Amino acid sequence: MEKSKTYVCRKLFLYNLLTERGFVPFRVAPDKYNCRHTIWLYSNSPELEAVVEEYYANKPTGI
Repeated sequence: MEKSKTYVCRKLFLYNLLTERGFVPFRVAPDKYNCRHTIWLYSNSPELEAVVEEYYANKPTGI
């Protein structure tokens, strides 16, 4: 299975972490599942995947 070249971020806390780490989304759009929410699209990379894995490993419960 080929890895996706695009990472879709739907969580504001994750978006904030990615921004703090210097990642910039190439597109911002409304979420097709909930038009009141926003999604951020990033070019996938090993560095981005590492930050996402770190986020989910350390994510507080209830968020």
